[in-house]
Amino acid sequence: MRFLKADTEVKVVLGPVVAVGDGFTPVTTLALGAADEAEMMKHDAGSVTDISGNTFAAITNMDGYFNLTLSAAQLDTEGQITIAVNDDSLCLPVRLDCQVVNANVFDSLYSATATDYLQTDVTQI
Repeated sequence: MRFLKADTEVKVVLGPVVAVGDGFTPVTTLALGAADEAEMMKHDAGSVTDISGNTFAAITNMDGYFNLTLSAAQLDTEGQITIAVNDDSLCLPVRLDCQVVNANVFDSLYSATATDYLQTDVTQI
């Protein structure tokens, strides 16, 4: 599962997107706006968030994989998110699960050394 920094715009890789007819031929023509469903389910939400208007582009020389940009506003809820894209006539369903974590956790795990640390002092324990 991929970790995403809360309240920050991020680009994620979605794929592989494969043809519905044979289940293995890469699809490079998927468009979110034309898909039957392009949604994101935030942690503990009762409804989905539409992502059909998000920036979505095929990755050159990586057939069947796409860059999807998620906005800071879409990553405002910490916890698991599920991204689902379905276009029944073109491709098999595509799903991506991510974990949205606060800035302190993300930076302590993935930023340059000595930029941030997990809070493990006596007060936190």
